[in-house]
Amino acid sequence: MKKKLLESILSNTKSGYLKWNIRKTIFDSETNRNYECLINDGSVVKLEIVLDENLSYKNCAIIQIENKNLVNGGLMIHKYEIPEVEEIAKEVYNMYISPNIQVRPKTNDDVLGEIINAIPSIEEKRDQKISDILSGTEKAGNIFSRLFRKK
Repeated sequence: MKKKLLESILSNTKSGYLKWNIRKTIFDSETNRNYECLINDGSVVKLEIVLDENLSYKNCAIIQIENKNLVNGGLMIHKYEIPEVEEIAKEVYNMYISPNIQVRPKTNDDVLGEIINAIPSIEEKRDQKISDILSGTEKAGNIFSRLFRKK
């Protein structure tokens, strides 16, 4: 029955009959998006979509089904149990997330590399100080007093 339920959710999501809404949680971030879908009988379907550092789809592990008539009020279905979990999440990503974000062209490693390259080396700092002294932008007296002052 779980597979049949997920197949129905998938087909109705694709057709646009089921609408997914952002669900605010304390775990929301730029790379974690939570969505829920309300079913006519009062059931709620929830999922968390994880994005990679470029904001492309990464995965969705579990769909939660909440209904007061289920044992414990709900159940969780893992993507390894029924693959449609991942298909539903990809469809929600394509319909609701992807159109509203701009995928990043750089990874975090690219940005960290740029930061590293922006930090001057000791040699660059030394050369800048010499250049400042020679150009007169820094007074030589201040440099020498700092170099030779008593501690």
